[in-house]
Parts: sequence; C-alpha cells; structure tokens
Amino acid sequence: MDDAVVSHALSIFKYALLAGLAVSALLIWRKGVLWGIGIGALMVGAAGFYGAASVGWPRYQALAHTERIQGRVVAYVSENGMDSKGNTTVWRAPVVEFRAADGQLRRIQGIGGSLPRSKEGDPAEVRVAVGNPADARVADFQDAWGLVIGLAIFSLFPTLIGLALTYAARRQQRSPALEQDLP
Repeated sequence: MDDAVVSHALSIFKYALLAGLAVSALLIWRKGVLWGIGIGALMVGAAGFYGAASVGWPRYQALAHTERIQGRVVAYVSENGMDSKGNTTVWRAPVVEFRAADGQLRRIQGIGGSLPRSKEGDPAEVRVAVGNPADARVADFQDAWGLVIGLAIFSLFPTLIGLALTYAARRQQRSPALEQDLP
C-alpha cells in the first residue's frame, strides 16, 4: 500500500475532526447542544468513512492485480512501539522469503502482529503484483484490511451518536412542549 494514500486518509480525518469541533462549537452557540454535538459527530464519522474508503478502494484494486505465491517464514523482527499509557510494546513482524516469477529469491517484511501463529520455517502466502515482483506483501488479512476495518469501526461510533443526537434535536425542534419538561 502506498504510504501517501494512508497519509492522505489520516490527514483528511484529522482536519475533519478539527472542522467538526469548530462546527460543533458554532452550532452549540447558535442552535443548541444537541444540534452542535450531533452535526459535529456526523462530520467526524463521515470523514472516517471517507478515510476507510480512500484506503480500501486502492487496496482492493491492488489486490485484484496480484497472484498468490507460496513462501516461508524465515525470521521475525521485533518492532518497538508505545501504548496509550506510554509503556513500550514489542511486536513481532514476520520476514517471508519467496521465489518470484522472475526466478529471484526475495524477502519481504509483514506488519507487526502479522502471522501470529507461525514460526520460522512455516509456509506463508505472499501476494505479488503481476508484472512487478518487487511489489509484494504478506497475504494476511490484518496486513490487507486492518486499517480499513479499523477506520470504519472507529467511524461508526460518531456516526451513530450524531444520528441519534440530530434525531433528538429535530424532535425537540418540532414539539416545543418537550422543551418545557426539561429542567
């Protein structure tokens, strides 16, 4: 996957988050809390779904023009990261060796956490671009679709919250009698 596509999707999401907060503040001031938070949440959710689609569609097209080749896990590389509490975490990223259609023996590294049950020497599938054996990736669901599904699930929550709040705001706007009952 081209890192530029992922960077673009995450940038759009980041700027939509900021715009959603600004629009929320403006709508809270002008129309009320329900409208403000609801529309802001819908903006954030829509931007997240856009990000998922802008990563998912090129990923789908790229995978459609690949062929599966059998390789084998030759090593695991440790990747260090930090969790939300600042603790250091270590992920194992597989290194897979395969023989491409051009006859050359090649190695690629999967993402951390990919092929978790495999050990060195185990077979592993590789997806290789037709006509470009240098463009290959480990044929793992997490490697192919993890970011897309993560963005989509993350976007679902603000979208549902936004729909519920704008529905409540609309009902409140239609019947002023409901407003009198509120403290």
